Amino acid sequence: MPSSKFSLTAFLNEKFGGAPKQAPPAKVENDSLAVGLKYRYETETAMIFNHQLTTYLPQRPAKLHLFFVQGEELNHATQNGQQLLMRYFLEECDMKVSCFDESLFQDENLMQITLILKKAYEDLRERYEEDQFSFFAHSLAASPTVKCFSSLARQKSIPAPQKLILLSPWIDLSLSDPRMEALQELAGDQNRFELKRLVEFYTAPFQPTDPQFELLDKNWETVNELFVITGTDDLLYPDTLKVKEKIRASEKATLKAEIVAGQTHDFLLYDVYTQHKYLRKIHRFLKHG
Repeated sequence: MPSSKFSLTAFLNEKFGGAPKQAPPAKVENDSLAVGLKYRYETETAMIFNHQLTTYLPQRPAKLHLFFVQGEELNHATQNGQQLLMRYFLEECDMKVSCFDESLFQDENLMQITLILKKAYEDLRERYEEDQFSFFAHSLAASPTVKCFSSLARQKSIPAPQKLILLSPWIDLSLSDPRMEALQELAGDQNRFELKRLVEFYTAPFQPTDPQFELLDKNWETVNELFVITGTDDLLYPDTLKVKEKIRASEKATLKAEIVAGQTHDFLLYDVYTQHKYLRKIHRFLKHG
């Protein structure tokens, strides 16, 4: 665990060459999370339904293993933020980190992503059978990740992942919560109409309200330990409140939540440099619960 004197500023200056500069919000074209990472670490790869899954290995032996699931926001700033997060867990926390080289949202819908994540976890579990696995997902990636997590916990043929971390989770795909109206002016670039178009694309040929996409049912009974990080100015903030209600009603699941006043969607990815205290909290959660 990083010491109390750990300085992310010094870490970034040494490892990354300073704070990430403000990047334009343009969509990344043919970009890959693996760019800038693979030449730094030992890696092991596998092909999962034509998608390359890479496991990055820390310098010291590790049993903690984080499966990092990229979301749908594909721009330079989020790619930089994801690389910073992964490098922190690799270099400061001595964890293995597995991630698809490119976001599955570039080619697949939510149903396919759920199946791919499940197959990927089964592959990882077979290759690293002694590791303690946890999942990290943000934004819309929370939806297939929770479905996958729940499916693995129920099938019981292989050990299920231990913990789940969700950043700014998008859980209610209907986008029908009336509390979203009051958040629209605070939510920055988030637009409810655009989100509806986006989710209709990823749920096609079904509607987002189809029962197969309903996550606020019994799925949370299978999540033993959950850590949610979100901002109060996130248009999807009501989803976190709904998850909290479900966890309270569960006899098995436990929840740790960091609800950050004044922050918008996926704020941690856009501002890793100044929000490093949440990285430490994630590390403590993964290591100790």
